[in-house]
Amino acid sequence: MKVLRCFFVLALICGLTSFGKADTADFQQGVLDPPPMNPTPIFGPTFSITFGACPSGFNFDGCFEGENESGMTFKSLQITYPNTPALGGQPVSCNTTLAGSLFTNSICFLSSDGKTYSLDFFGGPGLPSCHRDDDEDDDDDGGSSACIFIIVENGVDPSSFPTGVGTFSTTVPVPEPGTVALLSTGMTALGFIRMRRRSK
Repeated sequence: MKVLRCFFVLALICGLTSFGKADTADFQQGVLDPPPMNPTPIFGPTFSITFGACPSGFNFDGCFEGENESGMTFKSLQITYPNTPALGGQPVSCNTTLAGSLFTNSICFLSSDGKTYSLDFFGGPGLPSCHRDDDEDDDDDGGSSACIFIIVENGVDPSSFPTGVGTFSTTVPVPEPGTVALLSTGMTALGFIRMRRRSK
């Protein structure tokens, strides 16, 4: 019984430690489906992200707009930024609940060595390509903005925000092993508690 109590306490500590890291964020990012503006063409899965001022109607500190010209439908997006003095190691959050969000799930964190931010967005219908294989005129896409996206940020002046690297994928990422281990530990602890209550 002492082993089970120790196991439960360990699971509780692991769970609370994880919740302790979920502080309110000082900077926040999201990936939206905007109306057409002046997008940067994206021809491959990797591209640079430099924030500028947002167009009118977007109440965010910084914006980057891109247009998927790769010929592939993107299912997920990973963004990395170096931890510069402008970011100062502050907490980060990814917001997939903003109106017009292209992705439904996210995992965002500062690396354990404190050098790199990693923001992963996934889930949802994906981002189709504007690229056409036929001989149609590519100057007019018929008013469709389905292949255009905008990355928004709040909390840091866009002129001092570091340049990031975006990497789109045509597959959805698998959750990191730490998340699966924490969930498994919690479920195991709940099972032991329920079994213990039944035996009384």
